[in-house]
Amino acid sequence: MNKLLYQLRRPLPAVYLVAALALATSAIASFVKQVSAGANEDHPAVTAPLDETAATLSGVAVTDLNQQTRQQFNVPRDIKGAVIMDVQPDSAAADVGLKAGNVIEEINRDPVKNAEDAIRLTENAKDRHTLLRVWSDGGSHYLVVDESQNAG
Repeated sequence: MNKLLYQLRRPLPAVYLVAALALATSAIASFVKQVSAGANEDHPAVTAPLDETAATLSGVAVTDLNQQTRQQFNVPRDIKGAVIMDVQPDSAAADVGLKAGNVIEEINRDPVKNAEDAIRLTENAKDRHTLLRVWSDGGSHYLVVDESQNAG
């Protein structure tokens, strides 16, 4: 037993420490990539609320479309955009019928490829009216979200 304790107290050679650090770094990077891509069922995709200050679409949380979200909301492969994960009930977006599972395909006629696009396209809005092309229930349609009454 004393021999085992002695071996555990001895410093590890530097090569072992470097290898352990490299493995830990690789594992962390892989985990972050999986979570942000929504590729791991144990860790759902990261959702990003659209900016609630200078931006439009306050109270809407979006994430990227991936295999998991396509299956969850029955979204066809040819649909591109950002999937809505949550809408605050008291928001202008909820008032026009946006809900979880809708896919934002365009914002003010600009295509949306992913959640990052959706966030970028709602930042620094010129006015509080946002034209959306949204896929839901098997088809695409346009909606206007008017947040002019909600502007603070």
